[in-house]
Amino acid sequence: MFKRTNYQFGHLEVKKRKKGPDVWAYRFRAPKTGGVRKQASIIIGTLEEYPTEAQAWKAAEAFRLSANPDNPQGVMITFGALAEKYRTDELPELRHSTQMAYRSYLDTHILPK
Repeated sequence: MFKRTNYQFGHLEVKKRKKGPDVWAYRFRAPKTGGVRKQASIIIGTLEEYPTEAQAWKAAEAFRLSANPDNPQGVMITFGALAEKYRTDELPELRHSTQMAYRSYLDTHILPK
């Protein structure tokens, strides 16, 4: 009858590397494809970039939108997370000159506010 919707936060873990610094990985269950749900993992950054778990969570917030494409419970997201999702999903589709201009707008004017 009614299907219960869930909001997933996923989790962070440190992945050891043979070469180079260790990295933060954001793990979540990917949306169903063909009736099967699989674990997905996205590299957030190195431990040098994000030395604390709190910093890594802040960087992973944009990827939480990918883990919950329909955002069923209307959980609040920050503007920074939305801007980062735009930067990773929409910006690469634009021409190079437009990408450079929009990145400049985001970094110089929008995100500092």
